[in-house]
Amino acid sequence: MCALTTVVLVDTLGRKAIQILGFSMMAALYLTVVNLMIAHGTSIIGFLIPSSYALAIYALTFFIDFGPNTTTFVIPAEVYLTSRRTTGHGISAAAGKAGAAIVTLLFPSLQLAIGIRGILIIYAIAAIAGALLSIPLKEPKKMDLEAISEEIVPAS
Repeated sequence: MCALTTVVLVDTLGRKAIQILGFSMMAALYLTVVNLMIAHGTSIIGFLIPSSYALAIYALTFFIDFGPNTTTFVIPAEVYLTSRRTTGHGISAAAGKAGAAIVTLLFPSLQLAIGIRGILIIYAIAAIAGALLSIPLKEPKKMDLEAISEEIVPAS
């Protein structure tokens, strides 16, 4: 449902705005969970008892799919020159998968070293970095693929 919402709104709101909003809300989500862990401990019961917190956390998870989870696939597919689009998008996708694999591999060691709160703080910092790095991206809303990649289209 979230990805569908992105598809419907991507040309209205713009990829860049959706991505920045998504990353910002992800940072808010991670920091909210960190604050709840500080206030209520790290047990599951600490999250279940205050149901308004659980509802707020669930509502914030919408922005993970609505934002970066979708836009990080859409933007690379559009910004490369048509002749290099599949290669560029493949490299972008592979880099994302490699990052996910590295985090999965390092997660147990990081959990022992800095705990779940520390990991969530790192995630929040990464989300903030993602939002800031999205600012200089060009906004391709309501443009065709050739215009987005600034290709010269031969006159017919």
